[in-house]
Amino acid sequence: MSRPFFSIVLPTFNRAHLLPRAIQSVQNQDFQDWEMIVVDDGSSDATAQVLQKIIAEDPRIIPLFNPHQGLSKTRNSGIHLAQAPFVTFIDSDDEYLPGHLSQHANYLRENQEIDMVHGKVTVVGDPYVPDARDTTKVIHVSECTQPGTFFIKKTTLESCGGFPTKEFGEDSALLELMEKKGFRLALSPYQTYRYYNTEPDSMCNQLKRKMKDDSRG
Repeated sequence: MSRPFFSIVLPTFNRAHLLPRAIQSVQNQDFQDWEMIVVDDGSSDATAQVLQKIIAEDPRIIPLFNPHQGLSKTRNSGIHLAQAPFVTFIDSDDEYLPGHLSQHANYLRENQEIDMVHGKVTVVGDPYVPDARDTTKVIHVSECTQPGTFFIKKTTLESCGGFPTKEFGEDSALLELMEKKGFRLALSPYQTYRYYNTEPDSMCNQLKRKMKDDSRG
């Protein structure tokens, strides 16, 4: 069996109600040369049952069930299983817009010297998130990195050791690490990733609530 062009890593934790939307947005792409590794970070909801039904209908989707260990290690365990030359990501509460995979596949084929592509997102919900460099402040999503827009050569990820283990801001930390190592990074010309900042238990919203609580003394 030939390797797929993309390995898509989807980390999830107690997102059974959102997983079908994220996965369907991948299945609906006009580019179908992919595998998807769904890494469950010790969920206690119906994630396993939801995945079982989806996987029965699409063998390209590979489940991995881990004990709870945090987002960086969850993504990294998916990267470890990836078979494709390029690894990309989707968060379980987000979705791909039409053309996301096909346009980036063409871009990577036409720019083979590039090690990593990252881009901007379309936002649903609050467009302000904590600043990874100073979580007592908020910044607009347009100023952030978003791992769902990352397309990275697997050899590059392996050279960097995957995502640094951090409670928050592991995506920007990886970007900085790749820059320091001299890898060739490019900003995507496409804005084809839809980022949802609507879940109250997301890390971003937990940190923002903490800011409000701290400001009240």
